[in-house]
Amino acid sequence: MQQFIINLIVEVVTQYNVAGIQLDDHFGLPVELGYDPFTVQLYQQEHGGKSPPTNYKDTEWMRWRADKITDLMQRLFQAIKAVKPDCLVSLSPNSHFFAYNAYLKTGRLGCNVV
Repeated sequence: MQQFIINLIVEVVTQYNVAGIQLDDHFGLPVELGYDPFTVQLYQQEHGGKSPPTNYKDTEWMRWRADKITDLMQRLFQAIKAVKPDCLVSLSPNSHFFAYNAYLKTGRLGCNVV
């Protein structure tokens, strides 16, 4: 699914004369989610078979999921810049506290997102 999203946005950037891409401030994962079979299996693969905590506010569980979203955003940013270096990439702003605690967005993208 992540690659589909990246491919779709890259297609827009390459096929249309857009100056930038604006992602919604809810481009993240509601903190209550992440218990789908795919995510649970990935967590177990990366944590020696251990299942995710049942408390969705568990600090390590939140950080792991947030890091996955950050990784996606970095991949998306790099894919956009690879085909259109001058394209702006932005996320609607939200306070860090709200963005992280509600949607697992860290603000730690390590790229020049405006």
